[in-house]
Amino acid sequence: MLGVIDANLPFSSGSSPSIRSASSADFSRYQASAVVINLGTNDVGRGVTPAQFQASYAGLLRKVRTAYPNAWIFALRTFSGRFGTETKAAVTASGDARASYVDTTGWLAADDLSDSVHPNDKGHRTIADRLAPVISQHLPGLPQVSRHNPR
Repeated sequence: MLGVIDANLPFSSGSSPSIRSASSADFSRYQASAVVINLGTNDVGRGVTPAQFQASYAGLLRKVRTAYPNAWIFALRTFSGRFGTETKAAVTASGDARASYVDTTGWLAADDLSDSVHPNDKGHRTIADRLAPVISQHLPGLPQVSRHNPR
């Protein structure tokens, strides 16, 4: 598995509750090599339309690119598939050569989920095992960390 710094950074970007929050992130502290975005699962139940989600996601991609001009951006299809089409469309429309849509179809089985939607601990390990090679393909110089002996 890759060495990872977990950072949940707030962005204000339109009408999606998953994307909208206070814009108080301090990007001067470090520059990421890779940014993984996985959001949208809960927005369906909050009345967000596909058009609103796609517009908000496009805004988020622009903000991430501004904050991390050299990072590779990995936009994951939600594991439930919610807003997958809109996520892919936002990445494609961005025209960003260092942004990739990652199709996660089939990554998780029923026993990887805590509530039929959100990953449990086993599911997070499964995601990490599947995502690490995707990231390594684009950023081969990142350090490898054993899943059994994390830093």
